[in-house]
Amino acid sequence: MGPHLKGAAAGSSFRYSFWLLPPDRRRALAAVYNFCRATDDIVDGEGSREEKTDALERWKSELRLAERGSSKHPVLVPLREASARYDIPFPHCFDLVRGVEMDLSATRYETFPELETYCELVASSVGLMCLGIFGRRNERTEEYARQLGRALQLTNIIRDVAADAALGRVYIPQEDLVRFGCAESDLLAGKRPPGFGELMSFQASRAEAYYAAAESTLRPDDRPAMAPARVMAGIYHETLRKIGRSGYDVFNGTVRLAAPVKFLIALRQGLTGALRFR
Repeated sequence: MGPHLKGAAAGSSFRYSFWLLPPDRRRALAAVYNFCRATDDIVDGEGSREEKTDALERWKSELRLAERGSSKHPVLVPLREASARYDIPFPHCFDLVRGVEMDLSATRYETFPELETYCELVASSVGLMCLGIFGRRNERTEEYARQLGRALQLTNIIRDVAADAALGRVYIPQEDLVRFGCAESDLLAGKRPPGFGELMSFQASRAEAYYAAAESTLRPDDRPAMAPARVMAGIYHETLRKIGRSGYDVFNGTVRLAAPVKFLIALRQGLTGALRFR
């Protein structure tokens, strides 16, 4: 269940899930990843907002062709093949594009429900795309994907507060900045405002609630199938804990897990999931 794929860190975490799958499903997961990456790159690339908006419109048109099986795009042909084989619903693909499109029009979120919608579009949608690839059995596992996507994206937002602010973007809800007395101008200047620790702890508690909700939703008979998703959950959840242990020190470099730590998390899940398709 991949979060909004911003930068190499998200991609490397996503790839730790790959080795738990047999080759055919690994290729399908790669097709989803490449689609997400290509969509994200449209917004993160060079060009004006108008140019990026036009590029996203062309991308949506090409995605509609892929849904009908008539696209020749090298990223979308494998996605269509994976969709046909593993029942990846195209509406979730369009949801991701809608979410990425929000980054062109919204640089602030007034309330948490507004931010939650964004999280669902850019992160939960990816998890929902992957369920068929992972071989889920229960319809209820869709709720697992939704809850986990929210948790992962909130972790991203907490981790990247300083980096996003440097780009003029503030994902922390405005109502929360006011509640904890944090001046947006400090964030934009790369300074830690008073009350920042309390503000981040509050955001982290929301993410923790989503991690817990996801785990409680996952049925025992789908736990082995969801091992790749649980790798992502484990890596991001431990990242959130590490940020908390640092006192939410996100202004002195991005907090990341060392590769051996990620590997051990993946290995733990591999013990429950690696034999799922053998």
